[in-house]
Amino acid sequence: MHTVSLRPLFALSLVALAACSSAVEDPARSTGGGGSSTDTGRTDTVSSDTGAAADIGVCRVTRGVCSGVGVDRRVGSGVGVTTADTAGDTADAYVCGSAPAFSGQIFGSDAPSGGVPLFVNSRSEFTYGDANLDEVISQFPTVDGDPTILPTPVVITGAIVVATSYMNTAAVPPSQSNFWVADSNGTVEVRLDYTNAANVPVTQIRVGHKLNFVVTAVDSYFGSGQVQAANSWELVEADTGVHVLERTATALTADDIGEVVRVEGTLTRDNGTCGGTSKCYDLTYADGQVALYRSASTFLSIGQCVTFVGPLSQFSGAPQINVANFDWSWTAQ
Repeated sequence: MHTVSLRPLFALSLVALAACSSAVEDPARSTGGGGSSTDTGRTDTVSSDTGAAADIGVCRVTRGVCSGVGVDRRVGSGVGVTTADTAGDTADAYVCGSAPAFSGQIFGSDAPSGGVPLFVNSRSEFTYGDANLDEVISQFPTVDGDPTILPTPVVITGAIVVATSYMNTAAVPPSQSNFWVADSNGTVEVRLDYTNAANVPVTQIRVGHKLNFVVTAVDSYFGSGQVQAANSWELVEADTGVHVLERTATALTADDIGEVVRVEGTLTRDNGTCGGTSKCYDLTYADGQVALYRSASTFLSIGQCVTFVGPLSQFSGAPQINVANFDWSWTAQ
């Protein structure tokens, strides 16, 4: 059983919707880890997919290629889509569930993207090895509170970066202080104090990096553990394989929480706002399974087919797809 955190972990059923307000921190627009909620590196815009290059915020789009980061994926933006659209149409014509292979951040070499996607059906197929993350997981607090300083720091050797927060133009972008690492024991969120230079890796973090580091403090946030402080960061290897659990045809379970998953389905219900600028939707996938899909995108509507490749979040122990980084999602119109 693995433990993981995606901060914040806000999702709402219809009963819980009234409990949220715009005052709640929105992970898709969070100031945590550097940057600001209005930073232009988080452009929420759209490509027309006409086949010609088009400037959309920080992203210059040609068919199947986007050179920018932090862009709300819609038709034709193509980041992480390994099969380019060459039909010349305005909308990609396919049955939802058979989209081009989207790999989210797991592609290329422009920070914070990187690595090689390895799609699997079970965690038993993972080949990360033992980096000692189980020792960190065992020391996560059982209740939320102040960070716990570890009396004996935990040495991590060879953990794989499997996802990051978004990139922007801040001195310490969110992707540098908020990312997810994995080994054979599980996947955990690292959420560092970006104002403390000694706490943040000097090397620019990318998906697919293999890292050594020493954990000095942990915490629990909404019931999930996270690394709060670490030092002695060392890059061992780049562009390693990153496992993605394929869940488009099978139901998400509590055991999947925290893992990088791929889910594709149709937005079938708008559940309204659920914290900050985000809205929650029902996502129907796998022949009738329904998952909660949370995003701050302004281009979502009922009937759209969306694909998500990123860490699976949770609310009250139940799986939740939380698009805290637009690089994790791709939308067809």
